Amino acid sequence: MRNAEEENHMANINPENPKYLEADSWLVVSVTGALIIGAIAGLILWALESAYVFH
Repeated sequence: MRNAEEENHMANINPENPKYLEADSWLVVSVTGALIIGAIAGLILWALESAYVFH
C-alpha cells in the first residue's frame, strides 16, 4: 500500500508534463547516444593504450 507522499510523488511524474515533451526527440537521443558511445570507445582505447597494446 502506498502512502500519500508516494502517491503525490507518482502524480508529479507525468509524461504530459511540458518539461519532458522534448526529452525523446531524435536529436536528443542521437546526441546522447553519440556521447555515450564515444565515452565507451575512449575508455576502451585508453585501457588498451595503458596495457601497452599500441606501443
